[in-house]
Amino acid sequence: MVRNFALQPAAETHVLTPSAEVSAAQRDAAQEWPVWDSKEDFASQKKPRFTLRYRKEERVLIIEGMAQLTPKNGDPPFIVQEGDAVTFCAGFVVDWVVLERMRKHYHFFEDGAMCEEPSKLIPVLACDADGCGKECADEHYHLRGVDGRNEDICPKCYKKARGPDKRRYAACVLCHLGVPVEAVSADKKRKAEGTAPAKRAKE
Repeated sequence: MVRNFALQPAAETHVLTPSAEVSAAQRDAAQEWPVWDSKEDFASQKKPRFTLRYRKEERVLIIEGMAQLTPKNGDPPFIVQEGDAVTFCAGFVVDWVVLERMRKHYHFFEDGAMCEEPSKLIPVLACDADGCGKECADEHYHLRGVDGRNEDICPKCYKKARGPDKRRYAACVLCHLGVPVEAVSADKKRKAEGTAPAKRAKE
């Protein structure tokens, strides 16, 4: 079960609208939203660095400042600056570096309508194994069931699975931050499964 998280293709993680293309209607609507100020949250840091995981869609309008954003899914970094409007999709994970003090209007949306800020106590991605439910967005095993039901399993539950569950999990795809890892090293697979790496033959 996915909670406040959506596996996003690379092209659907965010939408950046440059200042020159932001409509008057967008600017007017944003004036009613709350304002975030990097100086208030990071008073002692000249260039604050932090990682954001978007639990719900967030729309922002940059009032002033500049930041470099580096997506965790491997997409190239990009710059947001004064006047830009950005929509961050639910499930997007990105590293921020604030290059110049930033102030921005922001609001959260769900199904196209404004909503309350999501609780940080709710996992971005919760393990679906019975009785677990722990956060596993950083690393998890994704299983697409034949009945269309998707499951996400944390490394601990994947490792301790036995019987039918272990056979089902054989079809899992290892993911980091919601992005499938297409080529996983043999040593990493063995570590997840709790087995020791094979010894190399002497040359």
